[in-house]
Amino acid sequence: MSKEIEITYSEDFRENKIAGNVYGILRDAGLRPLFVQTTYNVREGRGETKYLFNNDSVLPKKQELEKMLEGINIIRLEIEE
Repeated sequence: MSKEIEITYSEDFRENKIAGNVYGILRDAGLRPLFVQTTYNVREGRGETKYLFNNDSVLPKKQELEKMLEGINIIRLEIEE
């Protein structure tokens, strides 16, 4: 079992930059996702991205992560350890 951060966000698919921007923020914070999976529902204008990490990774607390991602149009944020 691996650790996971999952986000749901809203943006125009033609722009589709949030998943990559969040990846960059995570990397800049010293986190190293092993796998990134993104799906996008065009009808609803919503994307979902999962960032998977090693079991020994130390993920930030939800409040800390929300602060790191402030200003990004994230609808839902979940951390599974």
